[in-house]
Amino acid sequence: PVIQEDTCNCVPNAVCKDGFCECLPDFYGDGYVSCRPECVLNNDCPSNKACIKYKCKNPCVSGTCGEGAICDVINHAVSCNCPPGTTGNPFVLCKPVLHEPVYTNPCQPSPCG
Repeated sequence: PVIQEDTCNCVPNAVCKDGFCECLPDFYGDGYVSCRPECVLNNDCPSNKACIKYKCKNPCVSGTCGEGAICDVINHAVSCNCPPGTTGNPFVLCKPVLHEPVYTNPCQPSPCG
């Protein structure tokens, strides 16, 4: 049997294809020096993204914050807040603030003096 030798000398996470090294899908680099994922730490991503399963993604996906809440990403971390005019736990539910009507008596103080 003929034993085929890997003449490419590829790094981990790379394959030899037609005599050249290529990084595997979802890995970045030249195949000879390094092939690394998009991110390993949050700091590898822009501040409005987080490193999730080695990819820079927006952590404000559906269901991250409660119903009616606003989701922001600040330094890779999720921040949930109830918008103005609402109240509640932003991780559960934000509901409109109800203002009790203020009743005034037009006869007090006496309009007649």
